[in-house]
Amino acid sequence: MQPGDTLWKIAIQFGTTVETLARLNDIKNPDLIYPGQVLRLG
Repeated sequence: MQPGDTLWKIAIQFGTTVETLARLNDIKNPDLIYPGQVLRLG
């Protein structure tokens, strides 16, 4: 994650959904993501 990134923006970029990213990464609140956080995409 880079400053300014959102799950929505990343989901669109990688052809997935916010819900899928949240589930894959055990994110309870998609509004709370942090710069430097590493996400699994699939």
